[in-house]
Amino acid sequence: MSDSIYILGADIGGSHITVGLVESKSWTIIPTTIVRERLDSQAEAKRVLQSWAQAILKSAGSTFDKTNFRLGLAIPGPFDYSHGISGIKGQNKYDQLFGLNIKQLLAKELAIQTHQLCFINDAAAFLQGEVMTGNDAGGKTAIGITLGTGFGSAVWKEGQFAEDAALWCAPFRSGITEDYISSSSLVLRYNQNSQHHVENVKELVDRADNSNDIRDLFNEFGQTIGEFLTLQYHRKPFDTAIIGGSIAKAWPLFIEGITSRSPHINIRQSILGEKAAIVGAASLFKTF
Repeated sequence: MSDSIYILGADIGGSHITVGLVESKSWTIIPTTIVRERLDSQAEAKRVLQSWAQAILKSAGSTFDKTNFRLGLAIPGPFDYSHGISGIKGQNKYDQLFGLNIKQLLAKELAIQTHQLCFINDAAAFLQGEVMTGNDAGGKTAIGITLGTGFGSAVWKEGQFAEDAALWCAPFRSGITEDYISSSSLVLRYNQNSQHHVENVKELVDRADNSNDIRDLFNEFGQTIGEFLTLQYHRKPFDTAIIGGSIAKAWPLFIEGITSRSPHINIRQSILGEKAAIVGAASLFKTF
């Protein structure tokens, strides 16, 4: 254990921050260090950063050491990840952080040096975390997609860190990817064709056992994902596709649809789920 290096990973979303201490030999999270706190992402900048710092220090606990402290943070874009400057604006979250050097401000809040923290795109962190735990199935390249309110995507190549692929706005069918592959698109499609409206995907999942229409809807959704993956594969081949995000919990309802449209692609469900981004963020301190 003395040879192990412990690194904090944080996943920052629009309503929560989740932090955990990651052991760098096995790239696993120490369960007792996981902290999940609600956030007011529209609060003033100082208050937001204080709430992040409190969750981070709570997770670090007695292991907090200013000298050896390392922290990787997964955060959605737009964001200058190298310099730590937020470009988020007009997304109903973190407007007050726009244009600020978050790296400097958070380092000051934690009383550490700026080189002790790094940032990564949240979708890239997800894919990186999955790869670090072997979900790439021994492949040398992978694409990752996160299915939630929006559509997240990342690409990975052996020996490099995963990167945001920004495929949410890529041309697809008669619009862009996110128009067809997201929880909002799934709910919209159902509500347009049903007299019984739903508010979210969970309602659809809960009703699926008793509704052929909903099961067919998920199957079509899977086929759409398969079509997208096949399109990306032909543009730039990859060994593995890893799928995560909140909708991925409904995996049994749409995986057959995916494979029917992309039988040649190795499709894998997320192993770590919401914890993947924590591991991926912590792995920013890995040396290849």
